[in-house]
Amino acid sequence: MEIVQNTGGSLILNETAMTLHKQELGLGEFQTSCGHLNHVGQEKLRIIGVPDVTKKHNTSKCGQCFEEGRRY
Repeated sequence: MEIVQNTGGSLILNETAMTLHKQELGLGEFQTSCGHLNHVGQEKLRIIGVPDVTKKHNTSKCGQCFEEGRRY
């Protein structure tokens, strides 16, 4: 099981694409620095805690939010 590290906040899961993004602190609830979630409806987004995220969820990491993530 791989635990995703996010220093400084929660993660946002795009349930449509099953992609993890780092939450940008100090902005709106579903804001990220990459901006890839601006067009996604809030009903498809979920804020999750770092311990909840493992490979068993079959998620990918945003390539702009995580260095080791896939690129868009």
